[in-house]
Amino acid sequence: MQKTEVINIRLPRELVKKLDSIIQQKTFNTRSEAIRQFLREYSEETKTKGKTK
Repeated sequence: MQKTEVINIRLPRELVKKLDSIIQQKTFNTRSEAIRQFLREYSEETKTKGKTK
């Protein structure tokens, strides 16, 4: 298992509401899980775009 690090972030209230809405749809269990997945997808997307340039 990868070692994890705790970070604190501040988000606008509307963005938190959107995040919580996604979680309520049972897509993710926690905010942390959702944010981790979004970052993984973003990282893969930007890595792929970098290869096509």
